[in-house]
Amino acid sequence: MVTNGTFDSNTTGWTAVRSTIASVSGGQSGNCLEITRTGDPDQSATLASTMTAVVGKKYRLTAYVKSGTSGNEEFHLQLVTGSDYGRTTGTSSGSWVAHTLEYTATTTAMNITLRKNSSTAGTMLFDTVSVVPIGAVAEYDGSGAGEKIWGDKSGNDLHGTVSGATLENTPYDSGTEYEEGTWTPIITDGTNNATAGSSNSASYVRNGNQVTVFGFVQTNGLGSVSGNIKISGLPYTIKNTIGSNSSGAISYAEGLN
Repeated sequence: MVTNGTFDSNTTGWTAVRSTIASVSGGQSGNCLEITRTGDPDQSATLASTMTAVVGKKYRLTAYVKSGTSGNEEFHLQLVTGSDYGRTTGTSSGSWVAHTLEYTATTTAMNITLRKNSSTAGTMLFDTVSVVPIGAVAEYDGSGAGEKIWGDKSGNDLHGTVSGATLENTPYDSGTEYEEGTWTPIITDGTNNATAGSSNSASYVRNGNQVTVFGFVQTNGLGSVSGNIKISGLPYTIKNTIGSNSSGAISYAEGLN
């Protein structure tokens, strides 16, 4: 998520605070960021408002740190959202060492601060700065694979639509399949179909062997009604367990208005 975290040719995007900053050779990989002290109480480089976070999500900041001309001294790495921040503190050394920080965002605008936390004149070096979201953004495996939808198991509901593929050699369990779709309701008494109204529309959500239907149906009449009123048209066969309900229909027997 970081813009210019390698400092290979410049410090574009970063702002110096009580310091000067430069892209110099000798980095952990290629060039690196050099922070030179110009004033107290600390010297830092900030990357502001280039990353958009999700409130409540956790992020990991990683940066390599090395001592500069001012020797081994304290440094801070910070992820900042609004007035809140996460910080890790350490002491630099003569070798490049990776340090990490995990932080849960409280606002959407997230900034980075790399700080030479010292009153000693001289420089400190930083390189290979990255920020990544922690945890699965989406998770797909065989247990969620279906003929029409591949269900996301991460909890983020990023279900994928399957097109032109068939299931092969997967531990697929039909009881875990997730699917969304639309269907056209048909109102019938088993003999006569209703004259369709102008607002017949419906959708469904399938989780395993359970299908939940939503919709609005309107009819202009069945004429002479024979038996219970039924709504059919679903793309799935319904178990014949409700009264005189027939396979593939929803029984509705409250009466016809």
